[in-house]
Amino acid sequence: YNLSKDNIYGMRLEMKDGKYISQYKKNYTQTQTQGKVKIINEFIKPKYNFKGPILVGGDSSGDYNMLTEYKDTQNLLLMKREGKLDSLTKDSRVIIQKRNPQTDQRE
Repeated sequence: YNLSKDNIYGMRLEMKDGKYISQYKKNYTQTQTQGKVKIINEFIKPKYNFKGPILVGGDSSGDYNMLTEYKDTQNLLLMKREGKLDSLTKDSRVIIQKRNPQTDQRE
């Protein structure tokens, strides 16, 4: 995707002897639940006059904090899976991308 690694804030693993090991990186906020909000607040908002993201997307309860934290976010993209994030579907900012559980295809 030709993205700079400085613009990617995903989960990070420790390295040992030049190889990744199955241990999360110390002193780095992991992008799970509230960690996604912390990463946005620390790295992304300062670049944009401390405004919330224009768009956030998620597909599970681990994304709930990020999807509900920013009142100035214009669109919430839900990659909708049955029983996930149902409480957000009535928010006027929501765009729903449904999935077919039998084929795992987008509808």
